[in-house]
Amino acid sequence: MVAVGGIVYLTADDGVYGREPWKFDGAQAVRLFDINSGSLVDRGGSLVFVASDDTDDGPHVWMYAGSSDMRVGDRIGASGLTTNQD
Repeated sequence: MVAVGGIVYLTADDGVYGREPWKFDGAQAVRLFDINSGSLVDRGGSLVFVASDDTDDGPHVWMYAGSSDMRVGDRIGASGLTTNQD
């Protein structure tokens, strides 16, 4: 669990989607994305975490800056962390 910009972010399993990132603004909890996430950290006011999506290319480092868009930063493969060139 980590606070970023006055919002609390956490990972939780609702029994339907598995372990997913959620945000809590003090009034309600909302699931952010259907993605299997790990630990959450605050990096410069953005939420950063490692997660696996529905692809088979392994976990990625993701960043969420408070909008509905997530950006893939780097990919973690068998050889370690590599920069995504997209």
